[in-house]
Amino acid sequence: MSKSVNKKIKAVNIADIVVSCIVVAFLFVFAFSAMVTHYLSDGDDAPTPTQSDPAPTEEKITQSYGEYPRLYAAEVKAASEKYGIEEERIYAVIRVESNFKADCVSRVGARGLMQMLPSTYKGVCERLGRQYNADDLFDPAINIDICTYYLKYVYDMFDDWDHAHAAYNAGHYRVKTWLKDERYSKDGKLIVEKIPYKETKNYVNKVNYYYNEYKLEKANNK
Repeated sequence: MSKSVNKKIKAVNIADIVVSCIVVAFLFVFAFSAMVTHYLSDGDDAPTPTQSDPAPTEEKITQSYGEYPRLYAAEVKAASEKYGIEEERIYAVIRVESNFKADCVSRVGARGLMQMLPSTYKGVCERLGRQYNADDLFDPAINIDICTYYLKYVYDMFDDWDHAHAAYNAGHYRVKTWLKDERYSKDGKLIVEKIPYKETKNYVNKVNYYYNEYKLEKANNK
């Protein structure tokens, strides 16, 4: 083989090596860059909360106002006196339902501070002979008044607060059905821990918890 051919082969080999090195270096830089980008943006792919998901809002409200806020005090006091329900119970319902966020909308469409469905509100309006406008539920004064009225309505139906809170959450027809089933009730009383709807069971327990905490806070501040 001639020297000129050997030189050409060596030149080709060197060129191949150089190209290979460049490719490897490029791939390394690309991989490293992707890794850094992923690290810096970790968590950005999480779904963005919407208005119908109040959980992040609850966190912010809790940080801003504490565990036992008494916002909308005038409205709560008025409803308490009007319907004969303790302020602490109304506050407990608001705390669990919306954590004092007046424009809160649930996944099923319940609205406002005490979270009433427009369909339920429409029925209440017909019962009370008042004009229906679903957006009224975003008005704190209207929401607290109407929802406290409804809370009193279901309480009068059962004469028991566990039953009333369960009915407020799941509907009074379901509660009546559970009361007839010995798996969920005893001696005409709903067994909270055996409520078949986990959401309703948790709801009743939460409202009772905050009601007791509000009562304790009031007693300690006398």
